[in-house]
Amino acid sequence: DAGAFRALGPQAEMPDGVEGAEGWEVRERASALFRRYAERGAPEPISRAEIEALGAKAVLVDVRTAPERAVSVIPGAVSRDDFETRGGAARAGAEDLVVVPYCTIGKRSGAYAKALARRHGPGLRVRNGQGIVVWAAEGGALVTPEDRAPTKRMHVFGPAWAVAHPDIHMVSFAMFGMVGLFWMLWESARRLCACCRPRAAKGAPSCAA
Repeated sequence: DAGAFRALGPQAEMPDGVEGAEGWEVRERASALFRRYAERGAPEPISRAEIEALGAKAVLVDVRTAPERAVSVIPGAVSRDDFETRGGAARAGAEDLVVVPYCTIGKRSGAYAKALARRHGPGLRVRNGQGIVVWAAEGGALVTPEDRAPTKRMHVFGPAWAVAHPDIHMVSFAMFGMVGLFWMLWESARRLCACCRPRAAKGAPSCAA
């Protein structure tokens, strides 16, 4: 029901960003990563402050893989699979909610945000999340996906993405790094094209159009 769907939005109080010169430097480095790696042509990015202001009007969609999400997620986020299984886009459009996909630093989420915008048009409000790295750099809370308990752990691909405040424990997996990143980008592109095949079969433009 509509009430249950609104519960997918942010559920935990978000702390203020870390202050001081060190905090400022971390935020600047994280923002630079987003500017470098974010998907070109994606819907307008959205900041943590804007998400906080939207409250339950924001629907956070974590498009990362299950192993990444197992480390930590942004409070209130749902997986892409859950979002799609529950008809999230249709409900968001009907209730004038803002869908905010996010990943590590805005690349995969930007591709998904573009696909959503193409499929649903102006009836769906979509903004590209700046990623969990920027979120944490701005002082946003992290939680475990199972019990939503606060955590200081965050997944990153490798040293190039290892930007965080000193109290954040950054986790990377052996399969990740540049090889893992390219594989995951390829997998995201494959899934995006697959999701548009039914439309293409009916003569509608595909995601790649």
